[in-house]
Amino acid sequence: MNYLKCHKYHIFKKIKNSTVCVIPKWSKLAGEDSAPYEFRLLFSDSESLAKSRSIIGKELNMVGHCIYY
Repeated sequence: MNYLKCHKYHIFKKIKNSTVCVIPKWSKLAGEDSAPYEFRLLFSDSESLAKSRSIIGKELNMVGHCIYY
């Protein structure tokens, strides 16, 4: 959250009062012994954030997703 507050303040303003859930998620980039310690954050307002992205932002996210997976 501190990173968002310092570097992506426009996103931080939208999610600072939202509910955040911690979801166990093994990235499979680390060994299986690290799996219990890997997680991702799920914000209750993530759908509204996704809709507010620009077209270029959506395309860049799609390219990054394809490269990562």
